[in-house]
Amino acid sequence: MEFADDIALISDRYEEIQGMASDTEAFFDYYRMQLSVENQDTRADAGTTKSRTKLHGKIVNVYKPGQSYKYLGYWINLDLNWKEHQEKASAAFRRSVGRIMSMDLTNSLRIQCVNLVRWPGWLIG
Repeated sequence: MEFADDIALISDRYEEIQGMASDTEAFFDYYRMQLSVENQDTRADAGTTKSRTKLHGKIVNVYKPGQSYKYLGYWINLDLNWKEHQEKASAAFRRSVGRIMSMDLTNSLRIQCVNLVRWPGWLIG
């Protein structure tokens, strides 16, 4: 395998996350695969006082449950509040529609561009 896209380690206990991180490192080491730890994040309880999770010696970012983070194109958080995703998707939609409307196109083509290109993108961000 040349590329593995995303890995999600999910637990409500710090110790379990640490164990999963160790198992993940061992798997990658055994198969001589490289694990990119750039832009990797950990979601943690706001009150955690534990040391931070590490993968291949690099500290992984920690977020509070209400903090949103982008994962597979969606802005999500552990509170399952979609407000930030909706705001970002709506802003991107408005910017794109503004660009389309400023183009030298007929109104019919503008409508088609919005309906075929930006409207589906707005739904998912």
